[in-house]
Amino acid sequence: MMNSLKKSWVGVQGLGALLSFAIAGSAFAGGIEGGGGKAVVCRDQKRAIRSAEVLDLYEGRAIYGFIYAESKTPWAEQARAALDGGDDYPKKWLPAVVQYLRVLPRETSLVAVNDSLETVVPRDCAIEQAANYINDQQILVDGEIWGALSETGKAALAVHEASYRYLREFGDTDSRRARIYTAHRMAGKTATVPSLRPGVRYGLMGPVVFAPFSSTRGFEGSKFFGVRGRGLRQISPHVSVGGEVGLFLSLSQHSTFVLMVPMQAVGIYEFAVGEESSFKPYVGLGAGLVFVHGNRRVFETSQMRAFLSSQYELLIGTSLDARDRFFAELRLGSIVGDLAVTPSVGWYF
Repeated sequence: MMNSLKKSWVGVQGLGALLSFAIAGSAFAGGIEGGGGKAVVCRDQKRAIRSAEVLDLYEGRAIYGFIYAESKTPWAEQARAALDGGDDYPKKWLPAVVQYLRVLPRETSLVAVNDSLETVVPRDCAIEQAANYINDQQILVDGEIWGALSETGKAALAVHEASYRYLREFGDTDSRRARIYTAHRMAGKTATVPSLRPGVRYGLMGPVVFAPFSSTRGFEGSKFFGVRGRGLRQISPHVSVGGEVGLFLSLSQHSTFVLMVPMQAVGIYEFAVGEESSFKPYVGLGAGLVFVHGNRRVFETSQMRAFLSSQYELLIGTSLDARDRFFAELRLGSIVGDLAVTPSVGWYF
């Protein structure tokens, strides 16, 4: 008995280590350095700047019809106000942008970073590099362009750098989504950076009901109740990977005691929907092992027994609020060789 338990526990520990490694390793996916903001710059015949506007605001006016009220409030205060009430995660990078933004001498200029992929360009003016996010402690800004920007324009550039910094954690290699977000927030419009969460997000699901309707081990008719914990790392705007661990207890009259500890790797694909929608559907797959320990008739013994088995599941779910904190999920799959449907609700911390 003890040898069986030891072997099973070693297998569970091994799977747990692999899941932890997968989650931690994915935390380094996506570049965070590089990128930068651009501005629409109009110059006279002597190359002196006549006017300058951050590209995000220009696109907001030209594409979305937004009207931006110029303010003489210091740019850092305007940037903080623009992000208040918006997505939490770009906001966390604003203090670093404010602290480490360095305005270059006017006689210098920045080398262009080809990451804007703009679709609308002004006539008789040009799009020039206004900022370059070298790293988290060095954000370089073109001094001549900076001097020509209004306080509102400077605030927009700071919001752009903070949001783009966060988006690059999730694999964004161009600034289009950052500009959309900045254009909306600076106009006072409700906007979120779609489907982005910080680092590894942790969730709890329950009550999980496991009721197999066919079984190779005699579990049909049994009901297991429990909870699952989940850790996910987003590796692209729509794809997240991670792992889960659960704890199920049988309340069936056919068993005196059965404990299940499922551990599996999961991958989730979230469908693109409106940014303000409360319902964001997703599908996913899970695969792993289940540690089972109990005393059942099916074991053909009155002694406690333990074994490891496999599990495979199809995940179908949706978020239940605009901030993606709460979700509902239905699972179809095989657990311990038993075909089962597993519904649950959950929330991310």
